[in-house]
Amino acid sequence: VAGTTTTSRLASLTVTPGGPWNLQPYVGVNFIGAGYVSDDAVSLSPVDVAGVVNQENWNNVGLGTDPVSLKDAQGTDSPIQLTLSTSSGIGLQLWNSGTRRLGEADGDLMQGYLNNGFNGTNGDPVILTLTGVPVTNYQLIVYTTGFDFQANYEESFSVTGGGSYPTYHGKGEIGSDYVANPAYRRITSTTPATRQSGNYVQYDSVSPASDGTLTLSVLWEAANGTSTYNPVINGFQLVKVTGTPQTTSPTLTAVAHLGSLTLG
Repeated sequence: VAGTTTTSRLASLTVTPGGPWNLQPYVGVNFIGAGYVSDDAVSLSPVDVAGVVNQENWNNVGLGTDPVSLKDAQGTDSPIQLTLSTSSGIGLQLWNSGTRRLGEADGDLMQGYLNNGFNGTNGDPVILTLTGVPVTNYQLIVYTTGFDFQANYEESFSVTGGGSYPTYHGKGEIGSDYVANPAYRRITSTTPATRQSGNYVQYDSVSPASDGTLTLSVLWEAANGTSTYNPVINGFQLVKVTGTPQTTSPTLTAVAHLGSLTLG
């Protein structure tokens, strides 16, 4: 009061947790990218937190090391291996979107991406094959933000595993879209005629085949000659889905000696 410091009455602070969260980050892959300068290739550090479901310990993956043994979100070895290919055998390529200019982990995740080579055709999907996937229920989240000067990233995403899953059709954003409004925007359309612009696709309930294999196929669907460096896969996450969703929120209560205050 009036520029002086006063001491409050003694108080206690109690935090009561809500229900348990049913999403557990399991494996995340970040494609490190490439471009004209070395700074175009960006890796996430073990303590960088990024993704629709926040996660540390992303696997930074380049080319030429198939199969890649993946670490889990705790930084320990998982049984999963990743193999990258195309249906035609055309060479894969890494490129960049330019989102690293934001200087934060989510922008770095969206920076590098995998595609099927310069002037790849729209009949040649990029195929990501996971083997050794433990049998349980997962979310599969796939990120798609492309090169600033190639604006036609019409794509489809399909999954093969232990069930039947929809094919999603969308138009991946470009780097400047994300930089102008850094947020995750989900693509949910299952028909090409109503495709949406966005920067990720999410399967809410997938499981591997009985042999532990889960395959993601990403196909560029725009007219040939309208783009290069396509399709766009910045990275992906496997998130374990356990139990039931959280239904209660945490509460915060501050209790003074002469009264109480509950903050909701």
